Amino acid sequence: MQNRYVGDVGDFGTYGLLRAVVGAQPGAIGTRLRLGVHWCLVPDETHNDDGKHIDYLARSKENLTRFRVCDPQLFDRLGAVLSRGRKVANVEQGDVLPADTRYFNRPLSFQDLHGRPSREARLSRRAEWSEAAVRELRQCEVVFLDPDNGLEGQTARHALSGPSTSITTSCERSPNLAGASWCITTSIERNRLSIRSAREPRNSRGH
Repeated sequence: MQNRYVGDVGDFGTYGLLRAVVGAQPGAIGTRLRLGVHWCLVPDETHNDDGKHIDYLARSKENLTRFRVCDPQLFDRLGAVLSRGRKVANVEQGDVLPADTRYFNRPLSFQDLHGRPSREARLSRRAEWSEAAVRELRQCEVVFLDPDNGLEGQTARHALSGPSTSITTSCERSPNLAGASWCITTSIERNRLSIRSAREPRNSRGH
């Protein structure tokens, strides 16, 4: 995740899904689940012009009937968030997700490593960063991750090229998150949200 992507149309779908999953939408019934968010935050890149797709928040008749009707409260709050700038910190402070949501917002960065860090140094930094996230979110019942580059398989390559994030199953296998459900988004297109991986909590049988 990069701050320049915050609040795009994919985020609207993602946050709406999370609000529904944890029972946070107005009028929801049943048990509320505690949400944890691992932003998988990395510094903004500047080599391309990505980070648009916020026209859906313009209050046109089409947007109001296509998007706002899905979750009016979320639509309005995201509009207010973006008026203050595209930053995950503004989402955290903007009542977009439940008030008791826990966030891990520490960026993955190699800028403090001197020279050109080795692959081992980068992988070590990633491992420490992932474990810090696990510790922060261990009390949550649903954990959402938003990696820049998908699921396991490319971590070593990306460790050589920069701080882009991918998620490995080692994070999911951590005993500190043994009871949590996972929601991992790995690709967001203009017109649909792709959910690539989800896991039921181990203690959910019969509920």
